[in-house]
This record gives sequence, structure tokens and C-alpha cells, in this order.
Amino acid sequence: MLCKVLKISRSSYYKYKNRTQPEKEKQDEVLCALILEYHAMYDGILGYRRMTMFINRLNQTSYSEGYIHRLMNYLGITARIRRKKVNRKRVKPDYVKENILARDFSSDMPNQKWLTDVTEFKIPNDTRKLYLSPILDLFDNSIIENELP
Repeated sequence: MLCKVLKISRSSYYKYKNRTQPEKEKQDEVLCALILEYHAMYDGILGYRRMTMFINRLNQTSYSEGYIHRLMNYLGITARIRRKKVNRKRVKPDYVKENILARDFSSDMPNQKWLTDVTEFKIPNDTRKLYLSPILDLFDNSIIENELP
């Protein structure tokens, strides 16, 4: 009766009922239990990379990330993404110059209106910084070239 409802043959049912479980399936079940345990223990923040690291380190094993990722997908487990905390302090400028241009960026003659901005570059493997401050002429939007002596 059950085989008719499921639309399978009786021989398939008995073959499945009497089959021995392969070692790979047993290993998958043990790992799935570990994944569920660590997922609950670490409040769902572990992705597959850190889950692999924790499983391998705490159990002295060497499973690959792809294998753990596959099992986590099978279980429907994903990492809960934590929002990164941004720690910025508002800095008030010490000195603010008055707004002379008042958003009038047109110029009739060269060298009448200039703009500048400062860009800070950090030098890799060094504590020093470089500063770049080009001067822009609003007449033709060209950079003013200064020749140093």
C-alpha cells in the first residue's frame, strides 16, 4: 500500500531499507552535527571559511572550505552579517575662510580667480605623508604651473 502511494516498486523499498550506510554519509552526518553545534554556539556569525577553521582546529581535522560550504548550503546555514562599527570623530575646522566666490565659478580674465584643494597621500611602509595642492585657474580651467628654483 505504501509503495503504491509513493509510486515506487517494492524491490526499491527493500533495497533502501536493507542498505548499509557508506562511510562518506556517516562522515557527512557527523560534520553536519558539528556545523549545527558551532552555528548555535557562535550565534550564527560563522561563515564557511571561519566554520572550516573552527572545525579543523578544534577537532584536529583538515576538511576543505568547499566541503564545509557544501554541507552548510545543504543545511541552509549562512553567516549572519554583522554591521561594522564606524568610529569617527567629528572634527571642527580650526580656521574657515569667508566664501568670496559665492558659487560664481566664471571668470573673464586669466589669473582673476583661482581654486585649490589639498590631497593627502600616505607613503607605504613609512610614517611620512605627501600633500598635493594644485591651483586651478577658473578662466580656462588650467592648472597653474609653478617652477621651483
